[in-house]
Amino acid sequence: MTELLGHRVVDCSMPIEPHWRFAPTIEHATVMAAGGCRFHSTRLEMGAHAFTHVDAPWHVADDGARMSSVALADVTGEAAIADVSWLGDDAAIRAEHLATADVRAGDILLVRSDHASRWPTTTPEHWTRAPFMTRDAAAWVLDAGVTAIGFDFPQDRGIRAEHDAAWAPAADPVDDWPCHRILLAAGVLQIEYLQGLDRIPHGRCVFAAMPLRLTESDGAPVRAVAFVPLDDDRGT
Repeated sequence: MTELLGHRVVDCSMPIEPHWRFAPTIEHATVMAAGGCRFHSTRLEMGAHAFTHVDAPWHVADDGARMSSVALADVTGEAAIADVSWLGDDAAIRAEHLATADVRAGDILLVRSDHASRWPTTTPEHWTRAPFMTRDAAAWVLDAGVTAIGFDFPQDRGIRAEHDAAWAPAADPVDDWPCHRILLAAGVLQIEYLQGLDRIPHGRCVFAAMPLRLTESDGAPVRAVAFVPLDDDRGT
């Protein structure tokens, strides 16, 4: 168990490893430096939206902010957890499902589904049978005044299209992409593909999703962690 200043540190990030959906290139080499010093050197190539990452508004809006404008304070701070894990596969997440969370203006909102406990992220079903946010849920989040929102599942129904032969688009694209088209377009940052939210025992925590310092980018990989007081009763 990792501890820091009286808190457990809960890792909420996907491991970066070979994965059929993200297809990262991970190469290991041995190099010789000056004076015959020998090093192992790893080369990594992947998209900015692979594994656990943050979306900047430029991802969906031509005039949206890029990662150079994303402040660490926007993705670090007090967080509220909305537990919708009881909804199960293919469920529509509506405003009333989020309204029970202790959300305050300026929070980061973390939506917990525990979907990976049913379908690990390595399975196609994780990406095609996930619960999904609805338009009214996104509107509720926008009204709540959060700075960022994170998910432990692929949050927009449109994400499944690439891997689900039975998928059919909605008449209005916003219904397939409410988190991207409503929240991100309005400046609410998205933290995608979190893990381990079930290890946060209560409805609030301190949370940080620290992005790589990419500048002219519409997103960046993050290492996401939650800080839980040691006197809470659930281990990592």
